[in-house]
Amino acid sequence: MPIMILMFLIGLGIPFIFYKVESNIVKWIPAGIFVLGAIFMFIKARFFPAPEMAALGEVIYFIFLVLAAIGSIIGAVILMFIQNKTVSH
Repeated sequence: MPIMILMFLIGLGIPFIFYKVESNIVKWIPAGIFVLGAIFMFIKARFFPAPEMAALGEVIYFIFLVLAAIGSIIGAVILMFIQNKTVSH
C-alpha cells in the first residue's frame, strides 16, 4: 500500500518540474506518457498473458502506471490552476 501512495505522489510531482515552462502542453506530456504506458501494459497483459505468478506482476505494474497517470493528471490540473491564477493577478 505505501508503494502505491509513493507512485501516486511521484506522478503528482512530475508536472511541477515544468512549472517555469510557458507552454501548457508540456505539463501534460508526463500524464500522456503514463496513460500510454498503462494502455500498452493492459493490452500486453490482456492479449499476451504471462504464466502463473508473472501475470500478477503485470497487473501490479499496470496498477502502478495507472496511479502515476492519475497523479500526473491531477498535478497538471493543479499546475494549470496555479499558473492561471498568477497570470491573471
